[in-house]
Amino acid sequence: MSEVRRIANQLERSQRGPAWHGPAAGELLTGVDAELAERRLLPGAHNIWELLLHITAWQSAALQVVEGSKLKAAAQAL
Repeated sequence: MSEVRRIANQLERSQRGPAWHGPAAGELLTGVDAELAERRLLPGAHNIWELLLHITAWQSAALQVVEGSKLKAAAQAL
């Protein structure tokens, strides 16, 4: 397996599982609906929705880099 394919596989597994670090994001979100995701459970803390947008944006940037884009261009696409 090439390094590029390995990294892409790890990114995919972090979302769908099985992930090396524990439950994948998709597994953790089982039973979470939009209403819960947008609730701010602690003042000043990010909600689930914001955290998921952050994860998705950086995983998208990482995949673009793996596919050959420059990091600066990938980050600007966010």
